[in-house]
Amino acid sequence: MNMLNNNCNPKKNGHAIAAFKKQKKRYRSNKSKKGLL
Repeated sequence: MNMLNNNCNPKKNGHAIAAFKKQKKRYRSNKSKKGLL
């Protein structure tokens, strides 16, 4: 994530963080399903 861009646009920043958290969750669930990565 680009910190400079986030600092310039707080609204966008909040959305980006939410999306990032969602992605992290999805990645974790995929990880546990496969059990390999």
